[in-house]
Amino acid sequence: LLLFLLAEVSNLYCHLLLSSLRPSTTIGAPPSRPIPHGFLFRYLACPNYLCEVLAWVGFSLLTFLPLSFLFTLVGASQMLQWAQLKHKAYLKEHGDAYKKLKRRAMIPGIL
Repeated sequence: LLLFLLAEVSNLYCHLLLSSLRPSTTIGAPPSRPIPHGFLFRYLACPNYLCEVLAWVGFSLLTFLPLSFLFTLVGASQMLQWAQLKHKAYLKEHGDAYKKLKRRAMIPGIL
């Protein structure tokens, strides 16, 4: 239960940080994707996905239902794909400025 709650609160905080970076919408202006900083963004491009997966792991451990574990596994694989795409987009948009941060896509030190 503690894992689930901690992961959900962390996920909320990641989303609040990301929403604070949204530019005001201007018609015709291309969207800009600034590099998020702080909290788990020091290590990852998409810590919100990691927190989401950890919350589902906590939920699966609480229920201990096979379908819950399957849902967690499928969701994690999808979020990992999204994280890798976003990581590549940051590299393409920000080049060396992002590269020198040495972040991973979703799993610290691994991926």
